[in-house]
Amino acid sequence: MMFAGTMAGLLLAMGVTVTFGYWLKLQYLFETIYIETGLIWMSMQTAVGMTLLGAGLLCLSIRCEESSVAVVAEQRAKQIYHTTVFLVIVTSVAVGLTGIWFLEKAILSQATLDMLQSLNTMRSQIEAALDERIQRTIVASQDPELEALASDWFDKAKSTMVPDTRIPGSLLAYGFSGIGLEDGARSKVVVGHLSVEPIPASRLNREGDVSLVWDQGYYLRVRVPAKQVIRGIPEGFMVFEQELPDVNKLFEEASRWGKTGTMPMCGRLDRNRLLCFPQREQAAMYVIPDTFNGKALPMTHALAGESGVFSAIDYRGHNVLSAYGPVGSTGLGLVLKMDLAEVYTPVKRELLYSLPLISILVVLGLWLIRLRVSPLIQDLASSHASERIARARFEAARESSPDAFVIVESMKSEAGDIIDFRYIYANSHAAEMAGLPVDSLIGHSLLELFPKQVDVFTQYRKVALTGK
Repeated sequence: MMFAGTMAGLLLAMGVTVTFGYWLKLQYLFETIYIETGLIWMSMQTAVGMTLLGAGLLCLSIRCEESSVAVVAEQRAKQIYHTTVFLVIVTSVAVGLTGIWFLEKAILSQATLDMLQSLNTMRSQIEAALDERIQRTIVASQDPELEALASDWFDKAKSTMVPDTRIPGSLLAYGFSGIGLEDGARSKVVVGHLSVEPIPASRLNREGDVSLVWDQGYYLRVRVPAKQVIRGIPEGFMVFEQELPDVNKLFEEASRWGKTGTMPMCGRLDRNRLLCFPQREQAAMYVIPDTFNGKALPMTHALAGESGVFSAIDYRGHNVLSAYGPVGSTGLGLVLKMDLAEVYTPVKRELLYSLPLISILVVLGLWLIRLRVSPLIQDLASSHASERIARARFEAARESSPDAFVIVESMKSEAGDIIDFRYIYANSHAAEMAGLPVDSLIGHSLLELFPKQVDVFTQYRKVALTGK
């Protein structure tokens, strides 16, 4: 029996712990330990089954199939004590964990709201920075001074003279880091500094040939037909590049968002792959599939023009909270994500503080119960058992008595006068003397069954009124 009780306790403890673990999302709170140790998190169905099995073993160990009549005083006292202990523990743990659960919901809701607001702000800023730089390129390409300078560069490039690679001050005002001239043979005359080809670039959904380039920072590259800038040039392109310090600053700040916060930005490379720019976890541009474990990535939803927040498992096997959305109509997607383990850090800290406190309160409550309540429970159980024994002996004596024995209660009118007496108990000898079965006596009145025995009614009434 002791072995069954021990096994029941272990099964219940494991099952209830895992069940509460799913409720409190302990797999998120202690995800680092869970991943590093390689622990296998028990499924919810297994936890419920283990709990039910433990409850069944516990039921057998305390002989719950026995009726309460067969329980002696000491067993009854133990049952009451154990029930009290169980209720104290369950109440304390439930109240504490419910508070943690509400805290968890509040933190997740606040984190979701903060991530959405931050992401929307960054999306707007990135789109505004790109549009503003594109407009600068359009204005610069129509500058008459640029036509004269480009013609001079083009003529020098065809001769043996070395073109001047310094950017004139008039063009610096537009914020260009480099301007190039591509002729029909794809030769290039560079003024300033241009990103070295080949370099990965994401084509933007803008009129003309506009790309976002990464070269130790973000650059906007715009290719304009040369004939729009230099008259007499039948073919070729003018290439304008501008550094994007505002965008660089945004992503630099995003890399300091918590310990695991990242903000990847990607464009679609082809039907099934995405080309992503460097971020906190990747030092260079990288290509990823648009699905993971058969499910679309948050970035895939962003490139489809969708916005929202959801939690999922990323390529590292970590649970992350991801806010996603498109960068306007540029064809780029932006995702702001953070490990759920970090999102729930305040909950974890509160849980680590609360559990010892709850344990201390439970131990204190059990000590007080054992000190103050347990003796009282023992006395009550002993008194109840003694009363049951005495009553059983009394009933045995009444039934075995050769005399007729009845118990009656008075019946009163609205005015409070005793008008009859109702039988509430009668032994077998009384029923024999009355010539009726016991069931025919119980619940019926004296004058109803024996209307001629007025003298007996009078004697009963006198006893009831005088107590003699």
